[in-house]
Amino acid sequence: MKRLFAFLLVMLLLCPSALADVYSQVNAPEHYRDEYKSNTGKTVIHVDAEVIVPNADSVPIYGLMPRYFTLEEMDRMCDACFGGAAYDGDQEIVKSGPGGLDNRYTHRTLERRRENMDFFMSESECDGKLYDAAARFWGQTDVDYSPDVTTTIFQSDGLPKGCTVTASEAQRQADALVAVFAPGFALTGQAIIRGDESTASVNGKSSKKEAWILLYTRSLPLPVTCDLTPMTDDTYAQVGPSERITVIVNDDGIVQVEYGQPHEMTGILWEDSVLLPFDQIMQVAASVMPLKYAPWEHWYVDNRVEVAGIRLGYARVMRPDAPGQFMLTPVWDFYGSVQLRKQKGGKVIAGWDSPFESLFTINAIDGTVIDRNYGY
Repeated sequence: MKRLFAFLLVMLLLCPSALADVYSQVNAPEHYRDEYKSNTGKTVIHVDAEVIVPNADSVPIYGLMPRYFTLEEMDRMCDACFGGAAYDGDQEIVKSGPGGLDNRYTHRTLERRRENMDFFMSESECDGKLYDAAARFWGQTDVDYSPDVTTTIFQSDGLPKGCTVTASEAQRQADALVAVFAPGFALTGQAIIRGDESTASVNGKSSKKEAWILLYTRSLPLPVTCDLTPMTDDTYAQVGPSERITVIVNDDGIVQVEYGQPHEMTGILWEDSVLLPFDQIMQVAASVMPLKYAPWEHWYVDNRVEVAGIRLGYARVMRPDAPGQFMLTPVWDFYGSVQLRKQKGGKVIAGWDSPFESLFTINAIDGTVIDRNYGY
């Protein structure tokens, strides 16, 4: 953190554009095209992307840390999801002790239900520290959607299959719900998600229904960029996902809601940031992005990354001066798809295409590359 502050101070002294608005600082085009390759040529990064720069006069750096749910906000969320009708279930958050094979974890839960609708809140502590927290609501529907699995989320034109609700109507419903229990959040992404239908089938095969999925994050000078990268849990790091709310809407209305990883804002660490020009950011992308995806060449010989969007926003990163706490720092995120092939020009064997999973993240202040899985 001291190095970050020192860097910002030097930039303030040397760069007269420090007080300029974001557009003037980054000087980014509306659209950007380029292509990068690995040394072997087996990995190609094709960039044909819309560049999104929010309209902001300043870019503060915020401190934040994970927190527990309160019973009061769970009441508000339940009332909103159940439509104000009475429900059954626990009225207190219940804590359970260690169990199973791993005694490092303890859990707190709350369950409520009404007429085939379920609400379940769970929090996990690891070695006495909050590790995971999520509150989920399932409404009346015969379709199960899994927003935690990023590969099930995809972009599509038109309406979701089996759904007549328009994108604007889905947003209207979701906006009204989120405003009740999380008024400081705003929509940062909307896409279409597949669902597994539990009862219906077509020609003996399980059919799929689709729905709108809407992602909400904190409303700040820059949006907290869309990201559903799963948490990391290994010997060296335990980093939960970033705070977000997802709402799923189909013709039945709002059928699923998840409030994941609530955080507490701890203050402003720096009043304003000096951002690197966009062309310097793209120099970093040209040199490092092929290196990130080149390891796939061990299994595949034709790897193509299609970058369709480049967005400036906030990302949550770990604070080196305060273990267990984080900060929101400005970053450039690259979104698009990855296609992996066993043969040159052959069939796509593996890949992913998620509008909520960043392919590559660069710190907008100093140009360092951030690993979303590990939080730095």
